[in-house]
Amino acid sequence: MIEINDVSYTYEDDPQPALSHIRLQVRPGEWLAVIGANGSGKSTLARMCNGLLVPDQGQVLVDGLDTAKPGEVFAARQKVAFVFQNPDNQFVATTVGDDVAFGPENLGLPPEEIGKRVEDALDAVDLREKMDKPPHLLSGGEKQRVAIAGALAMASRYLVLDEPTSMLDPALRASLLDTLSRLRREKGLALIYITNIMEEAVLADRILVLHEGRVVREGTPRQIFADGQWLRQYRLALPPAAAFASELARSGHPSLQGLLEAEEVASALDALRPSVFPRHPAGTAAGEAAGTPAGDWQIMAENVDYDYPEIGIGKTHALRRISFGIRAGELAAIIGRGGSGKSTLAALLAGLYQPSGGKLTVNGRQAEKHGVFPRVGLVFQYPEQQLFGETVFEEVSYGAKNFGAAPESLPGLVARALDTVGLDSSLLMDKSPFALSGGQKRRVCLAATLVTEPQILILDEPSAGLDEGGRQWLMQLLLQLHAQGKTVIWISHNMDEVAEFAERLLVLDQGRLVADGPPARVMAGEAALHRAGLRPPPLYHLAQALRDRGWPVAADCITLDRLKQEALFLLGGDPAVTG
Repeated sequence: MIEINDVSYTYEDDPQPALSHIRLQVRPGEWLAVIGANGSGKSTLARMCNGLLVPDQGQVLVDGLDTAKPGEVFAARQKVAFVFQNPDNQFVATTVGDDVAFGPENLGLPPEEIGKRVEDALDAVDLREKMDKPPHLLSGGEKQRVAIAGALAMASRYLVLDEPTSMLDPALRASLLDTLSRLRREKGLALIYITNIMEEAVLADRILVLHEGRVVREGTPRQIFADGQWLRQYRLALPPAAAFASELARSGHPSLQGLLEAEEVASALDALRPSVFPRHPAGTAAGEAAGTPAGDWQIMAENVDYDYPEIGIGKTHALRRISFGIRAGELAAIIGRGGSGKSTLAALLAGLYQPSGGKLTVNGRQAEKHGVFPRVGLVFQYPEQQLFGETVFEEVSYGAKNFGAAPESLPGLVARALDTVGLDSSLLMDKSPFALSGGQKRRVCLAATLVTEPQILILDEPSAGLDEGGRQWLMQLLLQLHAQGKTVIWISHNMDEVAEFAERLLVLDQGRLVADGPPARVMAGEAALHRAGLRPPPLYHLAQALRDRGWPVAADCITLDRLKQEALFLLGGDPAVTG
């Protein structure tokens, strides 16, 4: 058992405690989900579980071993494997296989046992074929899977995972969760699972909710998600199916309150089924999103290839014969499994890479060696790792200076960019960006891109790791920039997010463009999505479950608002109008 007894912890130079009087027990074989807004103390609590951090007050025991005692902490860590939020922080070897073997080797296991553990762990995350590849050459999602494999190879009694699926595509997320469930069932493995994805928290035996370093609620998933009102206070949200049921309950159907799973919501709705379904009056049913806007092509890719050279190995074909066009003012999302070429395509569109073949034109300029495209801003994965300036002013003004902004204009440009991302320029200009919170760092990086006033804004997984409040803020900012006429392109693994906000989806699989169109049309091709390592969002499956029961649910019902609108119409429309 892991016992956390009245634990408090404060980081150096931070007046606010990260954890305050936490009392918790994690039993062998239990699945504990820990949720809370960014900065609530989730990662700090996770690091307490195996002695990476030692309490200022209180005690952490792992099967009776005190993590604060030098003579006991090493043995405690052998019992508790850890997967960090950012996989780059835990790589120690030059190949994937050696990295996964590092932990078992340090346990002094025989070579044949180490080899078997490495192969089994890489099979579990579908990366056996990458065993001899350097970790730094993998995609973000592949790196995360290697980190998880390293933890699985330790065969520990407890496994702590800090947002392990934030960079994984939906298929791999489902595969990982199945793997964790199997390991728990077969080996009695206990899971301490940090997540901002509420549909993952539903799988746990118990959920702990943190806010500002304190436990504000604890209970089963059904208890925690019985009502969404209090969750919103803490920048959290209900899982999609539960949110839909709650919305209908508040709209006059109280029997749906507190339901969690798509199938049980569909069954409960079937009990309310009208004798005759109403039919939408001609021309009033919501339809598919409009196609691409009129105007000239701002981006044009024609049979674009890109190869990564690998010393001693040859070439890795990252993109193959990619062709598409994007007009000014589009709001498009690029989706696909890890390693499908999404980040490579983003770098090409910014001019950081040049095609190995084909033709790429952006803002009227063709890709050329050593030339970035003008008026294109790119925000990388983990943008906070880009920070380098001594002050926020230096950080944000750097791009504007490089593009020739007059020195006297810089304070105004920086202040406007910081204000746009919701930061108080008067308080932060002279602060070190490294002293800011994680959320503030991410906003500073976005401001450093916006200060150059790009016509095209490209973001690589911008909402990964954000709580629901932060994600909604970010997406509203992107909508605001889009309304100002900017072309916004973002990469995402969040299918709910792209269904709700994107006008257009581009789907990549193994370096090829396999689908392109409005979200409802792309998601209707469910078989193609599965082949690309993706899954439609949960509400798509709920709508399909209703169709399977004979409900005439429109094909574009892939978001909460749209499905709620359709369900209320079908439940309360004019029964005299037959369908």
